[in-house]
Amino acid sequence: MAGQLADSGGFEACAPTMLGHHGGHRSPTWLLDTGALVDDVERRMDRLGWQTAHIVGNSLGGWVAFELERRGRARTLTAIAPAGGWSQHSAAKYETVLKFILGGPALIAARLLGPRILGAPTHLVVCERDRVFPAPRGHRYFLKHMPATVEMIELDGLGHIPMLEAPTRVADVITDFITRHTTPQEKAAG
Repeated sequence: MAGQLADSGGFEACAPTMLGHHGGHRSPTWLLDTGALVDDVERRMDRLGWQTAHIVGNSLGGWVAFELERRGRARTLTAIAPAGGWSQHSAAKYETVLKFILGGPALIAARLLGPRILGAPTHLVVCERDRVFPAPRGHRYFLKHMPATVEMIELDGLGHIPMLEAPTRVADVITDFITRHTTPQEKAAG
């Protein structure tokens, strides 16, 4: 998918595996928090020489994307079926944690996302057939706490990891959003 995005928009792409995940950097502790995940992605961006980037994340990666935006690292933000869209103590949070516990290895590190004032153009992508964060309750918290400028799209017929089901469709959604929010100077610089 990263290759499709790079080819479609002329952008460099980096698709890091999350800290503590199979294929990613080893975690220094058994319990990860969102900050450790974001710190790891920031270090990777720094090694690439990227102060900012068009950030795209799915599920836990979507949560990390919001945190990167909060730290000023996002030019644009596309969050696909993002985790973290719950209050500190909510049924959606505990339902999600239970799903991960029952489904296999779990990352049980929920930190309040809280209301945000987003500075980068933001795109919330939800999936009609998402069983991990089902609509509408899976993204209601995001909609309540985000500015009206946030764009939202629902991908009909797709589940929690839509890039596996319809990679070209998802790449087109991402590319379209980034292209609409890229300045002429950024386009000229490549």
